[in-house]
Amino acid sequence: MDYAAKSKLNTPGPIYANDAIVNPVIPFVAFLGQRFSIGEMILIEGYIPPNSTGFSIGFQHFHTRSKQPDELLRLNIILTEAGGHATRNACLDGIWGSEERGRGLGGLKKGQYFKILILVNRTSFKISFNGVHFCDFKHRRHFSVANQLSIRGSVEVDSISFQPPPRFASRCYDPSRSLLPKAADKSQFEDAHCRKLSQTEPVFPAKYGWDVPFYEYIEGGMPIGRLLYISGKAHTRSKGFVVNLRKRMSVPREKKDIALHMSVRLSNSVLAKETKSEVLLNSQQKAKWGPEVRVRQVPFKAGLHFDLVIQCDRSGFKLSVNNQHMAQFTHRFPDLESITDLDIRGDLSLIHVRVH
Repeated sequence: MDYAAKSKLNTPGPIYANDAIVNPVIPFVAFLGQRFSIGEMILIEGYIPPNSTGFSIGFQHFHTRSKQPDELLRLNIILTEAGGHATRNACLDGIWGSEERGRGLGGLKKGQYFKILILVNRTSFKISFNGVHFCDFKHRRHFSVANQLSIRGSVEVDSISFQPPPRFASRCYDPSRSLLPKAADKSQFEDAHCRKLSQTEPVFPAKYGWDVPFYEYIEGGMPIGRLLYISGKAHTRSKGFVVNLRKRMSVPREKKDIALHMSVRLSNSVLAKETKSEVLLNSQQKAKWGPEVRVRQVPFKAGLHFDLVIQCDRSGFKLSVNNQHMAQFTHRFPDLESITDLDIRGDLSLIHVRVH
């Protein structure tokens, strides 16, 4: 898909990357405005009523040659008093293929909220329930022909959101970065630096659809040139969330020094002005907070996706959101490699976290 950001949708219609459909009426059917790409993620959040017998999620290829669209993926959640199970199948040219059935439901239960994440991979759809990988469904027709999404059955959906694949190379270069040699050709430096970052193995494997609070150890810390990528969505009624980069210390996590503290405070009242939302940056050493830095423009909004990139350079942490520079926070801790602990908490859903 082409990732020009589109506005939030509240009614069925063509869906684009970075769109969020809030409280859709079920059954829900909508056309996809653009083709799927490898690495794209579809997150569906909602509630399963206590009397539900199940529901289905499907990707279809609708074409004029047939009255019925092809089903590239039909995920059926079947709920029973004993628990239930999930089936996967595809229907091509009017013929259903062999059904795949898995034991259990990976934590999906009646009377509880849920998160279903579907990741488009080169060979399959990767499906996770409540942050835990459930199964892979191998493509039986190329994923790029999918042009329709459907959700049917006994389920209440809070939001449907589409997240583009991460693209580190497009975010590597900042004309004001102090790393650039003054006499060097900036374009050559940019190309070489971005290739190096994009070709390196991630510090820890990319994690999809993880629960909050989220904790992760960053091997090697945050040396110059390291990128931290966080993709998520603030809840519809989110009051905010926090991202901390902490130092490696032999004390409980909550008492560790904080090299970078980003506090996002959101006002989601329909009567409130946007200026009431704020982003604050700070650090904490020996339980004492430093001088607070207030971000002038707040790029985060309740109910919408965001891509946050934190880049460590010689002078500080550069923070960008949705490919736009947000702020720079000057280093207050000289030993960057000792900044090894990442924690994220608050009213948000995490879709993707990766460090390079």
